[in-house]
Amino acid sequence: MKRLTSLGFGTKVKSCEPVLPEEEKVMWDKGVFSMNTAEGLSNAIFFYNGKAFAFRGMEQHKCVEAEQFEILTDQKKQEKIYKIHS
Repeated sequence: MKRLTSLGFGTKVKSCEPVLPEEEKVMWDKGVFSMNTAEGLSNAIFFYNGKAFAFRGMEQHKCVEAEQFEILTDQKKQEKIYKIHS
């Protein structure tokens, strides 16, 4: 491992910048996210699954099924709580 590291393998950390609320609003305003088209809805679901459930890789998005989602409300029935079961 030390030899590979000295050659530069495994030294680059993969990361990405978070999407700011202003950038998220732009995506809605420009129709990237939309409740009116299949593509816009698909984009929004993909984005919010990643945001809400911390999905990182494409495989996590591809393997999730509708039956895994559960929508609950808090004790005062004022706020929805979204859960996903593995």
